[in-house]
Amino acid sequence: GDIGSKGQIGVQGQKGDTNSGTTYIRWGRDDCPSGTGVAYAGRAAGTKWNSKGGTNEYLCLPNNPRYRTTHTHEYAPLYGVDYRITTMFSSNPRPQQFENMPCAVCYVPTRSAMFIQQASYECPTGWTREYEGYLMGEDTIRTRYSPRSTICVDRYAKAVP
Repeated sequence: GDIGSKGQIGVQGQKGDTNSGTTYIRWGRDDCPSGTGVAYAGRAAGTKWNSKGGTNEYLCLPNNPRYRTTHTHEYAPLYGVDYRITTMFSSNPRPQQFENMPCAVCYVPTRSAMFIQQASYECPTGWTREYEGYLMGEDTIRTRYSPRSTICVDRYAKAVP
């Protein structure tokens, strides 16, 4: 038979869970873009380049850490991550060699997923860019016992004040 006339608009459903959203780390900055919130600001850290143990991941540690206990033997200390290349950053002033890298954990309440689009400053259709930057990892001059992760450092990077 024939298609009938369009019906009335239905009642709007209940609002979704307000605890949704996603987080990401903004490397090289201690703030988050407009429309996002700062869960915390801190400093990039990792295991020293010549360490046989520790972590292979870069960490964004809060500026004011709080510990229940500390251990003093057989440990892998963490060190601040410093810049070794500065010519590509668009920020003014640019971070200088050996200055420490800040970071921020950013919360986006309006999105449910995130990823790093490597080798492009454009997002796929339907996605929103939070920031753009440069893929970076540990330099090749140092002797490392295992590879380090790669991070996207903000194009407008700063140094820890």
